Amino acid sequence: ESAAGPAELTGLLLSALLLRLDPPGRDPEPDGSLFALFRDTVEAGYRTHRDAGHYASVLGYAPRTLSRAVQRATGSTAKAYLTERVVLEAKRLLAHDGFTAARCSRELGFPDATSFSVFFRTATGLPPARWLAQWRDAPSGDEPAP
Repeated sequence: ESAAGPAELTGLLLSALLLRLDPPGRDPEPDGSLFALFRDTVEAGYRTHRDAGHYASVLGYAPRTLSRAVQRATGSTAKAYLTERVVLEAKRLLAHDGFTAARCSRELGFPDATSFSVFFRTATGLPPARWLAQWRDAPSGDEPAP
């Protein structure tokens, strides 16, 4: 057996160091930090930006990478997460703050009440006024069915 030369030894040490710093097969976001960044960025901007591509660009990731991270953390896509967040806020504004669809549309950055109503109906299966009426008639804590 021959002893390793200095160049070979240096190469092996460098390889060992690199493996220690970045082991193969390691999830680059094991703690969900990309999702946490996405969630925080969405909280700051969902009233003006509802496009997952915008958030991917702001965070410096490809849209597919962002969507995969969100999928791992939540079970849904980045687009679905954004929609759910906007709908949650819309429901809160309608049910607890007494906003009209027109006021919700302004508060949530939609160009007009019709655009907001179409978005809301697509997401919930009900137009805002009908959802609110069913919410008021539902037993406490129950969500109206579409």
